[in-house]
Amino acid sequence: MRLSVPSQVTQGAAARIAARVSPRSSTCVASVRSPSGPKTTLGSRRNQTTGAVSWLWRTSTSAALGRWTVTVSCGAAGRAKASIVVVKRPVPAAVTLQRSGFSQRLDPAGGSEVDYGLVLRNASSDEAALTVSVTVSFLDAANAIIKTESNEIAGIPKATTYYFGDDVFMDAPGTVARLETTLQIGDSSSSNFALPPVSNLRTFADPQFGQLRIDGEFSNPYTNPLADTAAITAVVFGAAGNVVGGSMAFPDAATPPGGRQGFELAADAIPVPEAGSVQVSVEPLVS
Repeated sequence: MRLSVPSQVTQGAAARIAARVSPRSSTCVASVRSPSGPKTTLGSRRNQTTGAVSWLWRTSTSAALGRWTVTVSCGAAGRAKASIVVVKRPVPAAVTLQRSGFSQRLDPAGGSEVDYGLVLRNASSDEAALTVSVTVSFLDAANAIIKTESNEIAGIPKATTYYFGDDVFMDAPGTVARLETTLQIGDSSSSNFALPPVSNLRTFADPQFGQLRIDGEFSNPYTNPLADTAAITAVVFGAAGNVVGGSMAFPDAATPPGGRQGFELAADAIPVPEAGSVQVSVEPLVS
């Protein structure tokens, strides 16, 4: 008897068990035994034409991990064993909003500026989130939308917090009471990558105008240049850890592999005394 099985199967997936037996009139019974001992019988098969028989073993999403023993018994025609390793089912990328906040400043010329910050988290330790769409609506006290804006993040690595911020100018009058955020993931991938490292962060008041500025530097850990369209986004926290706003800027030029750049972001709507700390993420967008 010849027995054929895959070397491994993912939790929740199916594995085909195939055997060829002689004499062809033999009836075969297949079973699978878990690493801890319990056995599941998959039923009997007979194929008088070719002697080829098969079973489809559908594993559960909670199937025990490890080596399962497959046994096919065909009476007088013989018995064969093999093993299939059940591996963990990957957890798809899932990006959630952890915290958000904003500051609004009226423009003497009309309208206003809103600086907002979002703390996002990809909870999956198995898959990165790719092409993440971030849509933010600015609502007034009556729950009416004053303005909506959308952005896209190239990727958020596995088990990673991403700090996303921007500044929005509103021509329409109105005081923002809260944010409404929608997140959508374009794709989920097992690829391994990290965000560009950021260092030497600080906040300070612009010496000429007195408004909040954020500066620091980042480096490119990739083998390709980091694009000059890779967004540099900041989230500013108050002394109590609450989000008071954010900002966005872009590199002056593409960053070569292993290279680094300094940056400066403006957050005019955030009062300088309210800025306790800052976190920055650089979009992993290569050219």
